[in-house]
Amino acid sequence: ADFELWAKWLGDFDPATLSIANAASVERVLLGEERDGEWQSIRWRVRGTLRGEFPVHRFPFDQQTLAVVLELPERFGELVPDLAGSGMRERFSVTGWLYEPSFAPRSHRDVYRSDLGGIAGEGRPTTVNRTAFEVTLRRPLVMAATKLFLPLLVILLVAAVALFVHPRALEVRAAVGVTALLACFAFQFAVADSMPSVAYVTLADILFLVAYALTALLLCVSVGAYALHARERHTAWRRLDTGTLTAF
Repeated sequence: ADFELWAKWLGDFDPATLSIANAASVERVLLGEERDGEWQSIRWRVRGTLRGEFPVHRFPFDQQTLAVVLELPERFGELVPDLAGSGMRERFSVTGWLYEPSFAPRSHRDVYRSDLGGIAGEGRPTTVNRTAFEVTLRRPLVMAATKLFLPLLVILLVAAVALFVHPRALEVRAAVGVTALLACFAFQFAVADSMPSVAYVTLADILFLVAYALTALLLCVSVGAYALHARERHTAWRRLDTGTLTAF
């Protein structure tokens, strides 16, 4: 993230108590301070890395949220977003995502089951006020169609070509099925390289499992049609191929 952060307050307040709750490693550079009677303000330029939760269960149709989360212990005062003065650029660099150039503020309270080392509230939980400025990103549907669905569909259509080959040419039909199956494996590994390692099944994983099942089924049909042809049950293998093609 790269942004400007400011705080305005009335009366006594230590701006060092205002923290970025989801900061991993950030640098705050002081830009200036102002005073007008009891009103005071301070501005920083903030650059660095922030943390977030990015679930990919619905990949490639997932939406992700980028957030800047500010935190202030409740004993130091309320935390109110400056909505009138806040905004964002029309464009910023998040390649491969669609977004609206606006954010949604969200304020809430959290409770830490600890005194966080404080003496005044020793042994008691610490309540903090949080305000998050969130931007929602979504993947383009064209990307999902051209980079995932279209190649997988082509692989499955190639696998279905085996149904148009005579059963006596089992080597040809089996080679088509095995090649399509290996292509599915290779394609899944290529997609996995662009994904974080997660311990759950995504929508893309389910799609690949369906593709594996279909190519394996077509391979089994080829073997079954060959067995029927070897027994001279010509009507049966034709019905098997036609029915499988129709169902596919």
